[in-house]
Amino acid sequence: MFCIAILISLLIRHHLVPNIEVASMDFTVQNITQTRLSANWDLLVRIPRSLPDKFICLQGDVQASLFYKGVTLVTSSKQRYNNLKHRSPQQLSVSASISEEDIGGLIGKNIINDIKEKREVKFGSHVFLTDCRAKTSGVLRYACDETTLRFEPGSELRATASGSNPTCPQKRRQEETTMSFSASLISSSLAPSSLVSLHNLPPSFFLGNKVVKSTIVTRSRRRLTASCSPVAKAAASSGTTNDLVPETAPTSASEVVTSFYAGINGHDLSSVTDLIAQDCVYEDLVFPSPFVGRKAILDFFGKFIESTSKDLQFVVDDISTEDSSAVGVSWHLEWKGKNFPFSKGCSFYRLQVIDGKRQIVYGRDCVEPAIKPGETVLAAIKGVTWLLQKFPQLADQF
Repeated sequence: MFCIAILISLLIRHHLVPNIEVASMDFTVQNITQTRLSANWDLLVRIPRSLPDKFICLQGDVQASLFYKGVTLVTSSKQRYNNLKHRSPQQLSVSASISEEDIGGLIGKNIINDIKEKREVKFGSHVFLTDCRAKTSGVLRYACDETTLRFEPGSELRATASGSNPTCPQKRRQEETTMSFSASLISSSLAPSSLVSLHNLPPSFFLGNKVVKSTIVTRSRRRLTASCSPVAKAAASSGTTNDLVPETAPTSASEVVTSFYAGINGHDLSSVTDLIAQDCVYEDLVFPSPFVGRKAILDFFGKFIESTSKDLQFVVDDISTEDSSAVGVSWHLEWKGKNFPFSKGCSFYRLQVIDGKRQIVYGRDCVEPAIKPGETVLAAIKGVTWLLQKFPQLADQF
């Protein structure tokens, strides 16, 4: 019952946070070609009278991100605001410049096509305000509904918001926990800038959801080292003239994943780099947001390696091998050959052939919790389900 009471109080607390809305949005093109464009983005948000002082500081920072079909185009710098009036509706502005590098590739082509053919473009946005309430993250997050911007007649340079003002409900802040093994090792050293919300994920995250086949090909434990990695074997064989010509990359999805674990066990990030796609998305469910991009993921595992020694090893218990684009793995950690406490886990990987190499484009880790509430969880789920049945509007806060 105590857990249910906490959940109820959290739901009510989130529900009481007032929405903001988009008062205006401008998108001004600076340069446009067939494949690239640069632009300035200006956003004006309307703050309700109940928000200043009670929820957000009268002096603080405002920051915003612009999205196109779920992909982040730009995030503004933090921009200072001063002297908001207590219990008074007001407006806050934020702006950012979008370079050709920000809007390139397929996303850029789609936006340019919208501009030239549809004469309109639809953007989503997130707004971040300084949260003055005690025991919060210090940032109040809002996710705004999509805004339709239409270009002026005869112009491809300036688009303004049309239609009704989009509403921006509060984004539910997921509490970060450090109860699992991996978080206890590295959460204190991770940079928040390497984390993004699910709304910011690159297109590879949304590739076909192919299900891993259920056949498991091994029941024996595999202690993975660099010597057993297919990549390492190929490199080692290259020094002899009688060996077969080594492959430049593992040929199967399971070999890629096996090589990935072997590289982490060997503290050899260089052998892991080419196994990870440039825009890969990695979710460790201990953390509130996924890591996006090869650099952020390598930084994550780099800090993991710095916090451990080679005595701590991933040991694969089972791995699926029949699917060429998806792999399921169950594993645990061992310290000098002995089971490490609270370290059982399972992972899912989605792979894709990119430039002739099979690479990981998405990964998710789920780790054994250190605290196991057992049937208490069922009572909590029952309580939350009852709440949502009585107050279905609360579901919008998740």
